[in-house]
Amino acid sequence: STSFCAASPSRAAATSTAMRAVTPTVVAAAAAGLLSGIVVFVSWRRWFRRLSYEVVKIPQHTQLVVVVGVGGVGSHAAQLLLRGGISRLRLVDFDQLTLSSLNRHATGTRAAVGKPKVIALRDALLQICPSADIDARSSLFNLANASELLEGTPDLVVDAIDDLATKAELLEYCVQNGLPVISAMGAGGKADPAQLHLVRLSEVNADAIATTLMRNVRKTQEMTEPSSGTRESFASWPEKVVCVACSEKQRVGLLPLPEGVLKASELGAQPKFRVRVMPVLPPMPAAFGAALAAHGLARLDGRRVPPPAPVPPLTPAYQRKLYLKFHKDVLRHQHAQRPSVASRREWPLSVDEVSTLVCDVFRCHCALSGMALQDPSRPHFCLCLYDASKPPTLPNVLFATVDAAAAHAVRGIDKLNAEIRQRIDESFEAALRGQKVSLFQSVLASIN
Repeated sequence: STSFCAASPSRAAATSTAMRAVTPTVVAAAAAGLLSGIVVFVSWRRWFRRLSYEVVKIPQHTQLVVVVGVGGVGSHAAQLLLRGGISRLRLVDFDQLTLSSLNRHATGTRAAVGKPKVIALRDALLQICPSADIDARSSLFNLANASELLEGTPDLVVDAIDDLATKAELLEYCVQNGLPVISAMGAGGKADPAQLHLVRLSEVNADAIATTLMRNVRKTQEMTEPSSGTRESFASWPEKVVCVACSEKQRVGLLPLPEGVLKASELGAQPKFRVRVMPVLPPMPAAFGAALAAHGLARLDGRRVPPPAPVPPLTPAYQRKLYLKFHKDVLRHQHAQRPSVASRREWPLSVDEVSTLVCDVFRCHCALSGMALQDPSRPHFCLCLYDASKPPTLPNVLFATVDAAAAHAVRGIDKLNAEIRQRIDESFEAALRGQKVSLFQSVLASIN
């Protein structure tokens, strides 16, 4: 008992000293742990709030999207726009849902067969989002009722019409009235969704709808007086229309008329409408609709949408033909200028760089005259040197018509119009920005 009492003060003192030594460490560790927990909690909360904001950011109830044509393509686009948060939709179509529509319509069922397409689609979409504001208008679009069907200044118009005349009227009306529009080209008779492109209407390749639209634009332009401002508007509006198109060559054509039907007009729901059936692979309209919706959501969300790239129309044979002819011309030029230099050291471009030059830099147009590769006059194109005194590196090669290239070779770069030079330089800068310089270009730069 005595020893215990005697030892107690010293033990208590030692314990007190130890606690005084440990307490700052424990407190510091606890404070650090608490601080870390607070930081983690705040970071998690901020992240969660940001995630929630990102999720609810897209649904902006003040935005109005009008989908004109709600068949296979339009129904998929409308459904995905709704699922993406666009709760104000206006659906425009005059047709009814049929049995033949069920293989491609996004929400079509046998129970809905016979209903107007806009009503059937609206009912299905309301099952997905009951609070959505969906305006279904069973009406045929034309210029007479365009202002009524597109009233309210839509934030985006989605064109999924399959009739050429009606499609042309809608696109022209949207461009002339400043309404943002995105259009779908033909999905029938095609089977490769990997060949879908976001492209300007004037640059679509291997699509019958786009070809006919452009032909009609040219005819209308030719019939209009040159001094008229209308002529310029007809010529320019295809450049302002962004569309989803497939560069795959159409595999099949229209099916023959049913047995016993002598004229196609006997089956038409509307005068002059195409009534013969184009075989459609079900995934293709869905892919077109998904592409329309994805581009539409990006635009409506205010994100920077990259400019549409042209559909590369170069076949491997044509690309190699350009490549070999240019190589031959450059070697001839180099030998004339410097016969002692081994020509093999200055091989101009690779085949891949030719495709980059034609499709990405000059967008399948002549760098000097602006003529399109797909122009109806079927011009012959070639590659030529921009500045004949410099080596044939990628920024010093032009894609041009044979006539324009020959004239440029005679006049030289010094006599080239300043506006054309600026446009060419801007094209190179925009297309090649951020690309790495090839080893070949670096070697040539060091040699010269």
